[in-house]
Amino acid sequence: MKVKATFNSSFSCADRVDLINIISIDNEKQTKEFFRSFVILINDVKIKAKIKKLIIVDTTYLNRHYDQKYAVYNDKETPWRKENASLVEGLACDYELVSWRSLLDSEEYKDYQRQMNDDYEKDKIFRNIINTLAGNYLHKGEHKKAVSYLLEECAGTLVLNGHLTYPGDLNPALRHVIRKHKPELKFHSYKCRTQSEKEIGYQVKPVSDNGDYSPSFFAKSIAYLVENSDIPPEKQPLFTLGLLRYCHLFKSDHSAVKNILLGDVNYEEKSNDREQAYQPQQLPGFN
Repeated sequence: MKVKATFNSSFSCADRVDLINIISIDNEKQTKEFFRSFVILINDVKIKAKIKKLIIVDTTYLNRHYDQKYAVYNDKETPWRKENASLVEGLACDYELVSWRSLLDSEEYKDYQRQMNDDYEKDKIFRNIINTLAGNYLHKGEHKKAVSYLLEECAGTLVLNGHLTYPGDLNPALRHVIRKHKPELKFHSYKCRTQSEKEIGYQVKPVSDNGDYSPSFFAKSIAYLVENSDIPPEKQPLFTLGLLRYCHLFKSDHSAVKNILLGDVNYEEKSNDREQAYQPQQLPGFN
C-alpha cells in the first residue's frame, strides 16, 4: 500500500521550531505505512530545515481511563513503539520520544489540571464541549471516564511547547483550551492518502446497461471520500448525510454530487441542516 502525507497548508514559521506529533494509539493513520509516510514528509529537505526537533508523544498511558491494561506498559515498550521503532529511527532530524506518563509528573501539568477542572466547572462553553465529546466516546467507556480522559488530554497537551501536528483536526476541546490558555501552541494539520484513495474517483459500477448506478455503491463511495477529505472530522457525518440526501434527491444525476465533491459547486449552498438530512438507512440500497 503506497501512502503519501502532505501538510494541509504550507508549513511556514518564522524560526525553526520543535514540532510535536501527538500519537493517538487507535488512529490507524499514525502507525505502520501511514506513519512511514509522515516520516518521509518530515525528512523532506524543505520541511526538515524548519524543524529543530520532532517530539513524538506516545499517549498509551492516557488510555488507561478506558482500559487499565494501558497503565502497566513499560513506557519504552508500548505496542505503538514496538510497531513503529524502525520507522522512528528513519527520521533524518533530531527527535525525542515522550511518554504521556512523563507529562503528568511535571508541576506545570498539575497547574493545568487544576485549571481544566476549574474551567469544566465555570466555563459553560468548555463544559458543553467536553460533555458532547464524552457522549461520542461512550463506546469506549462510561461518561465519567470519557470526561476524565478529555480533561487530562487537554491539561497534558498544554504542557507541551512548540507547534503541534496531527493527521486531521484537533478536537474542539483542545482547540478551545489552546485558544484560551496557550495560543502560541500553533497547529499544522496534515493528511495521509493511499493510492487507492487517490484513484477511487467516481468509478461507480452500473447495475444495468441503461447507465443506472448502484445506490449502495455510490453512497458508500461518498462516505469513503468524505472520510478521506480535508473536511474536519467533527463535520464529516453531516457532510456525508447532506451529500447522500442530495444524491437521493437527484436520483441518477450523480454528476451533481460529483461536482460538489470536486469543488465545482459550493457545498454550503446545497446542504441542509442536520434535522433535514436523510439518515443513511433511508436511502435505497444503502446497507
